[in-house]
Amino acid sequence: MRLLMWVMITATVVGCNGPPKETGTEPPLTTDLDGDGFAADADCNDNDASINPGAEEVCDDVDNNCDEVIDDTTTNGTAWYLDADTDGYGDPAASEIACDIPTGYVANNSDCNDADAAISPDAQEVCDEANIDEDCNGLSNDGDPNATGGGYYYPDRDGDTYGDMDSASISACNQPNGYATEPVDCDDSNAAVHPGALEICDGVDNDCDTLGDEDDPDVTGQTTWYVDGDGDSHGTVLATLDACSQPAGYAGNSDDCNDGNGAIYPGATEICDGQDNDCNSLSDEADPNLVGGSIWYLDSDSDGYGDAASASPLSCNQPASYVADNTDCNDSNRAINPGAQEVCDSNDADEDCDGVADDNDLSVSGLLTWYIDNDGDSYGDNSTTLQVCDQPTGYVENDLDPLEDASFSTLSATADLSEVVDVASNATTLYAVGFNHLGEPVVVGVDTSLGTITELYAGEPLVQPSGLALSPDGQTLYISDVAATTVSDVMSGGVFEMPVSGAVLTELGVSDAIDLPGDVAISSDGSTLYVSALNSAGTPGIYTLSANGGTPALFYSGSRLAEPLALTVSPDGASVYVVDGSSAAKRGALLEISGGQASVLAQGFHIAFPGGVTVSEDGAWLFYTTYGPEGVYALSADGSMTELLDTQGLLVIPTGISVAGGNLWISDASDENGDIFSISY
Repeated sequence: MRLLMWVMITATVVGCNGPPKETGTEPPLTTDLDGDGFAADADCNDNDASINPGAEEVCDDVDNNCDEVIDDTTTNGTAWYLDADTDGYGDPAASEIACDIPTGYVANNSDCNDADAAISPDAQEVCDEANIDEDCNGLSNDGDPNATGGGYYYPDRDGDTYGDMDSASISACNQPNGYATEPVDCDDSNAAVHPGALEICDGVDNDCDTLGDEDDPDVTGQTTWYVDGDGDSHGTVLATLDACSQPAGYAGNSDDCNDGNGAIYPGATEICDGQDNDCNSLSDEADPNLVGGSIWYLDSDSDGYGDAASASPLSCNQPASYVADNTDCNDSNRAINPGAQEVCDSNDADEDCDGVADDNDLSVSGLLTWYIDNDGDSYGDNSTTLQVCDQPTGYVENDLDPLEDASFSTLSATADLSEVVDVASNATTLYAVGFNHLGEPVVVGVDTSLGTITELYAGEPLVQPSGLALSPDGQTLYISDVAATTVSDVMSGGVFEMPVSGAVLTELGVSDAIDLPGDVAISSDGSTLYVSALNSAGTPGIYTLSANGGTPALFYSGSRLAEPLALTVSPDGASVYVVDGSSAAKRGALLEISGGQASVLAQGFHIAFPGGVTVSEDGAWLFYTTYGPEGVYALSADGSMTELLDTQGLLVIPTGISVAGGNLWISDASDENGDIFSISY
């Protein structure tokens, strides 16, 4: 190195003397032996390519960059750190790059405080108020697990500043949150329990002195208890006791108004017993809380049933004119109540208070019988009835229409007759009198079931038969003839009897009293014949005659009789009914003769000689034929109801009529073909 420095000095001196003089010698060599880009005259070691003016100086005891200074690098040396406190640890903030360690420096930089030899990585971490990191590990005091010199602390989970006496302690420089310095808390889950706490009545040792409630002389907040002599949980102020827990025989209140009766206390049920059961200073019905009393209902009509709309307040005793029942639906009428009998009435009153009245009430009594009135004539038929209170549509209150469902028909077997003047019948047999096609007067028997006729008698003495009757025993026929050839010349007509077997006619009642007999009828007992006639003087009258013959007797003659024709007798024999016609226009009248008096039942109708009238077997109805209009009328026996029966327009000259066994038989005197018609009812 010294040689190099000398060469450099020499060169400098020479340079200062100006440019070299021409000596005639060769210029300096420019060879580069080591190929490092530097000529030998500039390269301080042209044999080593790593040594040249452009090389980087490294620590190897060589002048690598030919600056004549060895190991003067500031980048490739070692970093050395100042150790000002000489504790063997360097300051990372004070360093120097050098190949050799400078004085006062060390190789490490781990000292966190190079001004204090007590602070270094080898130092002991201790608890201090300055919170210093003595061992340079980045942690201090409680943050450093290596710290020493701290205190002991105990868990304080309930935050009452007293540590749990049953938990282990921890060591720390500073008191941690949730920890206390003393392990004296006997219940670290309850902040109200700790030494010094107020001992109260709660079954807990609040102040941690091992005594609780009444056992602790420091206890406060005891309850005042009141003697409960009757055991109803309600006490009185007569005796008290302060205690945490309820003593036997004491209650927590003093509101019992009778401590000698366990059924009397506030909240008890007020009942009808004359006492204040619930201690509200009211008793029985004076107490709005009364239970067990009764509500009574006004019974204005004194029928034992009260009006629900007239209730009394709850009461222990029954007030006057009140009853316990509230089911009366009309408290102004004692005949109306739930115990009454429902009856039919025009007002549809609900007598038994069941919400329905008359026909809507199954218990109703006094039902009326209503009869079907199919033809709308206001007369009913007893074939169909309804028992209800109110009149149903199509029904009437009477059963006076015997022919409501009558059936009209023609008896075809009579085709052999040209005229049928009269008929007589019983329940099994029908007889007729009239004329055959030869013009002869005949008496015939008619078999209604077979449709055949049997001629019983023909010819004289019959000339103009006018009436026919059948004995009640069905054995004898009686025929009147207005122009008969009689045994004597006393009469121009006569009355005859004939057995139903025919063959023989016997004249009865030979007398000039019966000159022109119109019709003959027989009493229900078969003993007496009734004959309508004109006597020889032309006086009209009704005569009686024994069925066995004899002398006729006048039954009635007088006003209203003009031309008596057809007649019949009531079943009880009290009345005789006569069809009477005027001699001119045959304007007829239906008369009732009873008790020696004649009264008009119907009038103003035309008659086809000899006319016809009969009475029903029960005597309730009269049936008579008319010629204008052609038909059959039904008339109630008292004359109050009249009905024209439906004959379908087939009658031409209706004459006689007979009734038996639910059948009406009507004769027709048509000139062409006499007919017998039937109405079944």
